[in-house]
Amino acid sequence: MPNRVDVAVRLRSFAIGRWVSKTCQRTNNQYQNQAQSPKPSSVSSHGRTSLSMPLDAHFAESKSISLRKTGYDPLLRLSTAVTTGSSGYPQWGLSWTYDRYGNRTAQNKTAGTAPAPQTPTDVATNHMTGYTYDANGNLTIEPFSPSNNTYTYDGENQLVTFANGSTSGTYSYDGKGVRVKKVSGSTTTAYVFSGNKVIAEYANGSLSKEYVYSGLQLVATVSGGTTTYYHTDHLSVRMSTNASGSKVGDQGHFPFGETWYLTNTTTKWQFMSYERDSESGNDYAMARYQVNRVGRFSSPDPPCWFRRQSTKLESLCLQPKQSRQPG
Repeated sequence: MPNRVDVAVRLRSFAIGRWVSKTCQRTNNQYQNQAQSPKPSSVSSHGRTSLSMPLDAHFAESKSISLRKTGYDPLLRLSTAVTTGSSGYPQWGLSWTYDRYGNRTAQNKTAGTAPAPQTPTDVATNHMTGYTYDANGNLTIEPFSPSNNTYTYDGENQLVTFANGSTSGTYSYDGKGVRVKKVSGSTTTAYVFSGNKVIAEYANGSLSKEYVYSGLQLVATVSGGTTTYYHTDHLSVRMSTNASGSKVGDQGHFPFGETWYLTNTTTKWQFMSYERDSESGNDYAMARYQVNRVGRFSSPDPPCWFRRQSTKLESLCLQPKQSRQPG
């Protein structure tokens, strides 16, 4: 569904991701929105589960759209953003500054309620001032209250432990660098992948979740006999519904990934649809981890991580293009 405007060039309807379309009405100087989900009659899982979405599933929101305005600097970096705010969606305004390398050095609040971390960078090392790194440029100590976050890595610069006081996590990877096990608290989670997509999780040895996709898009999870459907925009899951089409939760994020709002039952698949680890609050982005609090990854770019995911040596590697394979 394409975006549409009326004769006064006002937004009338737009599409959010694959499943959700919204129609807007201009009322009392605010856009009211109503959402309906044109869902397919059947969706097949890459795992064991096949299921049908109810054709009459739908949901509606009575909250006003929180319109956002953004600005960019001459280098096309995000410099300002502000929302009008509405019921359930608190207003916020932010501005950003960057150093010569493009690192974000400050996030400043200009309106409403929003996080405003200051992260000046040492231009000699390209590291955040006050943070500790190892010789490979991996973040090892992150200043945090009441105690610092600590990180350790293996020989391939993969995060293997996180700790903050009594909270911790340990992580294991397969030969392709994909995280296949996480231990946090008393729970050991084993992941089953099809390519780069999680299709099932086992908690302490028992099947706990199955994931359903339409192509590459995650559309549902099945857990304990309960199916939850996910509705996304172009970046992230924004709304969850149950098998009857009723909304069970929604979520939103600030531009660099911090939580803006969480309502009722939400999902751990958060900003950019990455898994947000509850023990650290960081996002597992496959090749590395996003520390959304500071708008940085915890490790430098891994140029050839994707080499292990591909049959072509040159695929997505940041090096001169070479191929020793036929074809």
